[in-house]
Amino acid sequence: MLQTTNNQLFSATKTGLETELAIWMALSNNAIEGVEKLVDANMTYLKGALDESTAASRRLLLAEPAEFFSVIVGQAQPSLEKALAYGRQVADIASSMQTAVIETTQKTIAESNQKVAELMQDMASNAPDGYKNVIGSMKSTIGNVNAGYEQFAQITQQFTETVKTNLANASDSFAQSAGKSANRAKKK
Repeated sequence: MLQTTNNQLFSATKTGLETELAIWMALSNNAIEGVEKLVDANMTYLKGALDESTAASRRLLLAEPAEFFSVIVGQAQPSLEKALAYGRQVADIASSMQTAVIETTQKTIAESNQKVAELMQDMASNAPDGYKNVIGSMKSTIGNVNAGYEQFAQITQQFTETVKTNLANASDSFAQSAGKSANRAKKK
C-alpha cells in the first residue's frame, strides 16, 4: 500500500514537472515569435519613416516660401495614419501573444487537472478508510483552485478584449480628429 502511494506521488510529481516544462516551452516559443513580429514591425516602420522623412526634407528644401506650410500640412496626415497603423499592429501583436498565453495555459492546466483527478481517484480507491476524508479534502481544494483559475482566466480575457476595444476606439477617434485638423489647415 505504501509503495503504491509513493509510486503514485512520484508519478504525480513527474507529471507536474512535465506540465511546467510544457508551459514554459510553449510560453517561451510564444514570446520569441512575438518579439520577432515586434522587431519586424519596428524595422518596417522605422525604414518607412526614414524614407518619408528624407523625402519630406527634400520637398521642404525645394519648396517656395508660400508652399512651405502646405508641404508640412500635407505630410502630417499620411504620417499620422502610418503611426496609427503601426500602433494598431503593435496592439494586435501584443493581443495575439496574450491570447496564445491564455490558450496555452488553459490547455496545459486542463490536461494536468485531468491527470491529477485520475491520480486522486487511484489514491482514493487504494487508500485505507482513514485517508479517504483527506483525499476528499484534497479533491475539494483542487476543485477550488481550478475554479479560481477559471475565474482569473475569464477576467483576464475580458480585460484584454476591453483594452483592445478601447485602443481601437481611441485610435479611430484620434485619426478622425487629426483628419479634421489637417483638412482645416489645408483650407487656410
